[in-house]
Amino acid sequence: MTIEIPLRLAPEFEAVHVPVPRFSQPDKITLCQVTWNLHMKRNGHSLVTEYHQGIGHVKGVDISRGMSVAAADGIRACIAGRNRRGLTHPTVADAIYANISDIDACEYASFEEWAENSGFDTDSRSAEKIFNECVARGRIFTLMYSSYELTELHDMFLDY
Repeated sequence: MTIEIPLRLAPEFEAVHVPVPRFSQPDKITLCQVTWNLHMKRNGHSLVTEYHQGIGHVKGVDISRGMSVAAADGIRACIAGRNRRGLTHPTVADAIYANISDIDACEYASFEEWAENSGFDTDSRSAEKIFNECVARGRIFTLMYSSYELTELHDMFLDY
């Protein structure tokens, strides 16, 4: 699904690939991700978000019949930054969508309430870290848009 962001709502945007030169578990290539830093700027506020894509976003790699050596090598080359043509660059819509979901964390009164409603363990330090990062990004993102614009963006992404 492609969503066209109206020009009046589009931030300045840049996606920067973060190469990962080695894999801790080379036999688990299907678990690898392509990592990006998404830079957005609007209304005097800047936000950098780490963004991950699964290997299905690597162009020209077909794993429908299993993982071949050539497919695994192609994935490794893209993730490590040796084959940038194989990368599918995130769009402005991807960046906005990633941050719209972070705003939801700001709506909760506590980490425990958020964790229970989001499927996380309320005793997990890593879940609490995720919550705090979502709240921090959500707060910055809400400074980039008016409440009317945020509602409009939220509605645009209901089925994304």
